Amino acid sequence: MFSHLIFDIDGTLMDSLPFVTKAYLEACSAMGLEPNREAFLVHAGIRTALVFREYYRLNEEEFQKASAIYGAAFHRDSHTARPFPGIPELLSRQKEAGVQMCVATARTQDALDALFGSRGIWDYFSYFGCSTSRQERPNKADSIRRCAQHMGVPPEQCLMIGDRYVDIRGAREAGAMACGVTYGFGSRAELEAEAPQYLVDSVEELSGLLLGGK
Repeated sequence: MFSHLIFDIDGTLMDSLPFVTKAYLEACSAMGLEPNREAFLVHAGIRTALVFREYYRLNEEEFQKASAIYGAAFHRDSHTARPFPGIPELLSRQKEAGVQMCVATARTQDALDALFGSRGIWDYFSYFGCSTSRQERPNKADSIRRCAQHMGVPPEQCLMIGDRYVDIRGAREAGAMACGVTYGFGSRAELEAEAPQYLVDSVEELSGLLLGGK
């Protein structure tokens, strides 16, 4: 059994695609931008607002405005996100088994509060490695290292579980093991390209891996 787990949130623990998509479309409408699903999915679950800078090439003032509209809609609707079916049970079994669990996320602390505030999920985790800025790409490797340090083990003893390339790449850079999940934002091809040690297609498969161990 894996004894030290680090989870991504969006697309891994929480099904946030519906409200993240809604916030993106609301910002596009307000800014007079044509929605582009492919461009959106490049950034979704990582730092979605960056789509307005990197795809739409907005100037700084317009980018700040689009980001503010997106952020307001995001916070307004965060309460609608739900854990993927089977995730609460998976976390409960891991905790009962004495597994230490942390979160490494691109979210800032206030965004994390909005998402997890009333979900009953906080208690499963001993530490949340959050981002400090909404407007920059997250350093997932740094978050993973901070999680490992909090658990008192080297990153090599930790398994990072996530749905996007940044999760797998961050684990490799930090020296941790990685498990990609294909039921979130990222595709199987995206994850396979990063060569994680493990790759699963469902919460059920993830549960089997974690309960079965290495």
